[in-house]
Amino acid sequence: MNEDAESRNEYCEVIIDEAKKMNEMVKELLLLSQLESGQAFFYPEPFDIKASILKTATRMRNLVDPHNVRFELDLQPGVEWVKGDEPKINQVINNYLSNAVYFVSKPGVIRVSLEASASRARISVYNTGPLIPEEEMEQIWESFYKVDKARTRVDSGTGLGLSIVKGIMDMHQSPYGVYNARDGVVFWFELPLADGV
Repeated sequence: MNEDAESRNEYCEVIIDEAKKMNEMVKELLLLSQLESGQAFFYPEPFDIKASILKTATRMRNLVDPHNVRFELDLQPGVEWVKGDEPKINQVINNYLSNAVYFVSKPGVIRVSLEASASRARISVYNTGPLIPEEEMEQIWESFYKVDKARTRVDSGTGLGLSIVKGIMDMHQSPYGVYNARDGVVFWFELPLADGV
């Protein structure tokens, strides 16, 4: 179609980028299908939740401009070992942080918190930005659901991330949720602390 190398390279980059997005969507659809049908593997065991948070946060921090977005970690000392399926919980952390990166206001803040109360650990991801209408709080966990235009962006992913979170947390029989905070939104989930680790 194009005789010059620059245009050919540009079209090739677009094709590769779109193929990666399609591949990601197919993987997410497969995971969601497994979760909804009860066919997903589930191996809960003690793991270091703080290490999981730090690993994902380090990767996500590279996706934002540090001059526009302040990335904060508020991790309670001594809270580390929880019980859960580590790869799946890593997916939950990744999905929450991806959501925060997509919707954070600029300038703005993304804050990841870890705290323990009684026998449970709570992981929260806050980002400054548009609030979610109260009447849509339950619907955001549905596949492909898009919130109002204030929180919808062209590059906002596949629309499956939060439904995958729901499937994973339901599998763990552990609570999760979202609420509007001052100047932003907080997504959270909880896991039982691991005994004797």
